[in-house]
Formats: sequence, C-alpha cells, structure tokens
Amino acid sequence: MNMKNPVERYYDSVAGNYDKNMSKFLIAHFKEAEKKQVLKLLNARKNEMILDAGCGTGFYSKEIDFQGANVYATDISKKMVKMINQKRIKTEHSDLHKLNL
Repeated sequence: MNMKNPVERYYDSVAGNYDKNMSKFLIAHFKEAEKKQVLKLLNARKNEMILDAGCGTGFYSKEIDFQGANVYATDISKKMVKMINQKRIKTEHSDLHKLNL
C-alpha cells in the first residue's frame, strides 16, 4: 500500500519530465515572464538566506543561488528533491505542513 499523500504521488509521477514540460510552447513564455517578476519582487541579495518552499526541480532555486543568496529548498516530492540535489542546491524532503523552521 502506498502511504504517500496524493500531492506527493502526483509530483513524484511527473518529476522525470517536469523541467522538459515547463520549457515547452506557451508555458515556457509564461514561466519566463513569471520568473522575471518573482525575482524582481524577491530582490535576492548576496549571502541572504532564502527559503524556496515547494521548490520542485529548482526553477527558482537556481536563479536565487546564481544571484548570490543562500537558498534552502524543500519539496514534498522525493523525486523532485533528488533532481534539485543534482543541481547542488541544499534541499530537504518535507511536507510544508510539518516543516520545522
């Protein structure tokens, strides 16, 4: 019996193709526009500590890290966390409802 919650099961199931699917067609255009606005509002500074909660495969984490901030990423999907770890971002597998900050 699979004891994962439905959200974790879903994101584990799409993790392998997530980055590829987010870079296709019109969604890529919207993701880039969204990224510009999020990063502008975030205004990450060198050595600032930033939590990326629900980080997925690290779309924003990579950008935050590139800007010089220290990013700590967490996601409910173990597969997504495994993928972002390959990008050398510090991550934790965690359900945000249970995350102990």
